[in-house]
Amino acid sequence: MRTILILMLFSVTLLGGKQVINLFKNGTSFITKELKVDAREGFYDLEQSSEAIFGTFFVDGKNLDSFASIMRSKDIKTPITTQKEYLELQIGSKIEVNLKKGEKFSGQLISIFDEWITIENEKGYHTIPISEIYNFSTSKKGVFEKISKVDENVLRLFFKTKEEQIFTIKYLTKGLTWIPNYIIEIKNDKSLVSKISPKKQIAKLRMEALVINDSENIESSELNFMIGAPNFKYNNIYSPINKTQTLDVFLSQLSGQNNSYHPQRSYRRESLSNAIMTQSMNNDHSDTEAIDSNSTFIGGNEENMYFYTLKNINLKKGERVMLNVIQQEVPFEHIYEATLPSNEIFRNRYSGDNGDKKGIEVWHSIKLSNLSNMPWTTGTVLVVKESGVPISQDMLYYTSAGKNSFLKLTIAPDIIVVQKDIEESVDQKKSTNKNGVWYDLVEIKGLLDIQNHKKESVSLSLKRMIFGNLKKSDKEWKFEKLFTDNYYGYWGLNSQNSVEWSITVDSKKTETINYNYSYYRQR
Repeated sequence: MRTILILMLFSVTLLGGKQVINLFKNGTSFITKELKVDAREGFYDLEQSSEAIFGTFFVDGKNLDSFASIMRSKDIKTPITTQKEYLELQIGSKIEVNLKKGEKFSGQLISIFDEWITIENEKGYHTIPISEIYNFSTSKKGVFEKISKVDENVLRLFFKTKEEQIFTIKYLTKGLTWIPNYIIEIKNDKSLVSKISPKKQIAKLRMEALVINDSENIESSELNFMIGAPNFKYNNIYSPINKTQTLDVFLSQLSGQNNSYHPQRSYRRESLSNAIMTQSMNNDHSDTEAIDSNSTFIGGNEENMYFYTLKNINLKKGERVMLNVIQQEVPFEHIYEATLPSNEIFRNRYSGDNGDKKGIEVWHSIKLSNLSNMPWTTGTVLVVKESGVPISQDMLYYTSAGKNSFLKLTIAPDIIVVQKDIEESVDQKKSTNKNGVWYDLVEIKGLLDIQNHKKESVSLSLKRMIFGNLKKSDKEWKFEKLFTDNYYGYWGLNSQNSVEWSITVDSKKTETINYNYSYYRQR
C-alpha cells in the first residue's frame, strides 16, 4: 500500500465560519479560521494542506479536549493513463484483441503479468505481449479511473461532547504573499492644485496588490495587507504537528534556525526583493505636513504594523490576482535633485575636484506628499502622464503619513552642478592621537556652482554625505548626524552628516553655495 502525505490544509466543507488572513511581503501569512463542523462522533478530521510554522499553530474551542496528527487510510481516484491500466480493470470480462500483425484472439481476460496478458478460450490459454496489441474491445463497461488506497496525514480534533462544534485555528504559514505595485498619473492641467497644499499640483496615485497564492484555497476571506517588518524567528522551521519528519531532522533544523525575514545587511538597498520585502525609507528631512482628514482607507495599525483590508476575497491555490487597494489624489511638485559625491577622507592628500572631472547628474523628479492617515509601503511605481504616456519606473520607498517621497523622472542636462572642495589649512596644533595613530585637523572650504539653462526657474535639492564637523553655509542647509562606526569615523573624530540644500535657481542664472567644514585625516 502506497503512503502519500496529502498536504491540503483544512480543506473542509464548512457548516459556517469565517477566515482572516494577514499577508506579509516576505511570503509569510498568518491565517485565522473560525470553523463550525459536524463532530457527532466526538472527533473531527481536518485534512492538512499548508504547513504551519513551528510555534505558531493553535486551536481554540469551548469543547475542545485535544488534537493529534494521525495517519488515515483513504481511497483516491486517479485517471487511467496507459493501456495496461485499462486492461487491469477489465480482468474477468470477455475480450477481442487485434494484433499489429493481423492476428485476432477472443475469449476471457484472466490475468495480466508484467507486460503480458492471458486470454482463455476453447483452444486454451494465449499469452500476448501488450506492446503487440493494435486495438481491443471488451464486454465490460469502460472505466477510466482507478481506485487505490493511500495513507494521509490528518489533524484529528477530539471534543468533550458529540455535537456540532465551533473552534478557531491560528497558524503562520508560507506560500501566500503580496507585492505592492503603484501607478501615478500626472495631470496635464497645471491649474489643478491641492486644497491642502495650494502651491502643489495634483497627481492620482493607485496601489494594487499582486497576491500570489501557493498555499491553500481562499474562500470569502478577509485579507489584511501588512506593512512592517515583524520578527518571525523560526520562519524556516515547520511545526512537527502537521509535517511528517523524523525527530532528528526537526532538532537539526531547530538548532540551525535563523530569522530569515530580515535580509542580510550586506544586500544593497536597490535590490528589488530586498527593498520590497523590507521597509526602506526615503531620506526626507522636510517637516511633517498636515494630514487630509477626508483621506481614509479600510485598515488600521497594531504595534508599529499597519495594514490595508479587503473583504470577501476568493483565490484558489496556484492562482494570482491583482487587487485595487488604495486610490487617492496626491499633492506633488516638480523639483530637481542631485546627489553629490561624499568627501574622501581616506586620501593622504585631499582633493575635492569631483565636479570638474566627472559631471554630477541632476534629475528632474517629483516630490509627493502623503497626506493620508496611512503610510505608503515600499513597492515598484510607474509614472505616466494623463494621456497614458509612460515617463518613469522607479521604486517608491516607505513613506510615513505626513511625509514626502521623491521619484526620479528624467536626467536634466540643462542644469549643471560643479562641486569643489578646497583644502584651506592643516592645523597640526589640534592633532590628536588615537590608538597610536596621529590625525591632523584639516579645514575645508566647499563650493557649489549651479547653472540653470532652462527657460523657467527650478527648485533644486542638493544632497551630500560629509564626514567631519560642519561649520557654516551661506545658504540654508539641513543636516542630520548619522551613526558612524569606528572605521569610517576614525574612532569618533569625524561625524557622518547627511546634508541637504534646497534652493531656487532662476532661468538662465547661476547660483553659488559656499560652506565650511573640517575633518581629521590620518597622517
